[in-house]
Amino acid sequence: MVGRLGLVRNMALGANWSVKAEYLRVMLGDTTANVPIDQFFAPGSTGSLKVNQDIDLIRAGINYEFGGQAAARY
Repeated sequence: MVGRLGLVRNMALGANWSVKAEYLRVMLGDTTANVPIDQFFAPGSTGSLKVNQDIDLIRAGINYEFGGQAAARY
């Protein structure tokens, strides 16, 4: 299954300041790879390894808006 799920939250702190937090989950599914087993104990043997390829990202930031309403006068 390939997909993504996200959540963004913005919140004002004062006159020109705000904070932002974001969560993003990217679901790329699972894959199985054949890998060699220790050749000393079992020559020529292979095994399988299941790998989860989901990614969880968390981002946060602080924003400052220069000028604000004063810049809109001209």
